[in-house]
Amino acid sequence: MCNDSGKKTTRCGKEIVAYHLQSPGAGGLDGDMATHVRQQIATLKQRVQETGQQMDLCKQEQEAFSVEYYTFRERNVQFESFVAQHGEQHPDVKKHRSSKESMEKAIKEKVGEIRSSSIWSLCHIWSFTLLF
Repeated sequence: MCNDSGKKTTRCGKEIVAYHLQSPGAGGLDGDMATHVRQQIATLKQRVQETGQQMDLCKQEQEAFSVEYYTFRERNVQFESFVAQHGEQHPDVKKHRSSKESMEKAIKEKVGEIRSSSIWSLCHIWSFTLLF
């Protein structure tokens, strides 16, 4: 049964750990070693939980960034169409160009923040990639 893959292996692993954490007379570890193993398990569980929280934060940031980025791309297409219809000298073109440049700057700054953040190594999994 312990040679099967998947959940059975996980269950068997837990059974093996439980066996070794039994009292020394039953073939388990001595008290100090058992305590140390329990502490290590607790530490690893905490680290897994913290990593999960960091990944959740990363995912939320990536989703927010994606919305902002694709909104920018959509508005950029609209702007280019507006310029093609009305020409560069139209007053609204100048106003919208300023807005477009402001959004583009904000997106580039956000990418810089993401790349320099402490969770970038996790976030790169979500592929923050700009195509402009």
